[in-house]
Amino acid sequence: MTLSGPDNPSNQLAENDDGGGLSSRISMNLSADNYTARVRLYNESMTGNYSIGVTAAPAGPVIPRLIVNGPVVDASISADSESDLYRFQAQSQGTYVIETSGPTDTFLSLFGPGSQTNLIAQNDDGGFRLNSLISRSLAGGEYFVRVRHFSPQGTGPYQVSVRRI
Repeated sequence: MTLSGPDNPSNQLAENDDGGGLSSRISMNLSADNYTARVRLYNESMTGNYSIGVTAAPAGPVIPRLIVNGPVVDASISADSESDLYRFQAQSQGTYVIETSGPTDTFLSLFGPGSQTNLIAQNDDGGFRLNSLISRSLAGGEYFVRVRHFSPQGTGPYQVSVRRI
């Protein structure tokens, strides 16, 4: 199963195979908008019945905040297709650098301002070795950073930070 959007079926947000037994499962924080789910059998030459459902989880934990020019945040991708979401406040217009460090091959996505779905930039290996780095001129406002492993099956520790230059 793949999940795409918002309002753009070619913007893949997540994919999963065997998230619960042989069934697929995607669990993400999404804002109110239109999304597309695509379902197919693992073996494309087979057919079969399936059902699909969408549920809204109860209000979950608060999205962790990254402090501009603050300490790095230690984290880990610990499961297949996992991604971690963070937020930070740009107090004023300027150039902000969001980057990861550590041994894990990370992939960064930057969203905002004030939106978890308005994609501003993405980066795979712009930082040191396999780490990600996004440097963008941003207006003041709240921004969201999604960190995932480059490989859907990849896991590992990483650090993430944001600074204004």
